[in-house]
Parts: sequence; structure tokens; C-alpha cells
Amino acid sequence: MKIGGVRLISIPSALGYGSEAQGDSIPANSPLKFIVMLVEKPKEVEMSQELIDLYYKANGITVNQSDSTESTESTKKTEESSK
Repeated sequence: MKIGGVRLISIPSALGYGSEAQGDSIPANSPLKFIVMLVEKPKEVEMSQELIDLYYKANGITVNQSDSTESTESTKKTEESSK
């Protein structure tokens, strides 16, 4: 696919969630459909502290908010040592 190309990706329900509903928004036996557009990779991606905190929260890692830079570093060390 070339940059700027758009595709519809459809996943049949049997390969998605099957006969199980997912909350109120995805009923049972629903196909999953995504519209995807290919964009150029940015030269640099800035990571905001909010985005980093959301990443840790999504992965079940607690981040101390008192000093976000220090806590993020200690969390990274903790995460690496647990591997």
C-alpha cells in the first residue's frame, strides 16, 4: 500500500470476539471493521508525560505522581528488573 492509501479491514466474528459480547458497544457475533490510512512515519515522535503515564496504567504499572520524571525512571527500572 502506498502512502495515503486507505483500506477497509474486516475481521469475521469467528476470528474476533465470536459469540461473546464486549461491553455495551460490541454485540456478540459482530464482525470487526477498521478503516486504515497509511501515513508517513514522522521524523520524531514526542512522548508526553501523559502518554507515558497512560502506557504504564494500561500495563498495570503504578507511577508515583509526586515527581513524574523520577518515578517514571524508577518504574522503568522496576519493570526491567521484573523481566
